[in-house]
Amino acid sequence: MTFEMEAAFNRDKDIVVSKQITHENEVNKVHLIFSLQKNIEFLKLKHHEMLVTLHSEIERLKRTNNDTILLRLTHLLFKKPSKSGMQLFAIQPKT
Repeated sequence: MTFEMEAAFNRDKDIVVSKQITHENEVNKVHLIFSLQKNIEFLKLKHHEMLVTLHSEIERLKRTNNDTILLRLTHLLFKKPSKSGMQLFAIQPKT
């Protein structure tokens, strides 16, 4: 093999290797994009689930709070007045 033939062979081999590397890089990019899209979809799903759970918890806490307020008001309305409580509402004589 002459020097020119060997140089041409090496050049052709380098081109083939370069094309293979380029193709592998493109395939890797496609896989990366696909993987990132799947990750984004997963995160969107988890975000949605978390929001639904949080809204449910907020509604439960609101109901609990309303029940507690009603219970306290009922207790205040129906408890026997204490002497100190009666004095607060007693009519004070005018002097």
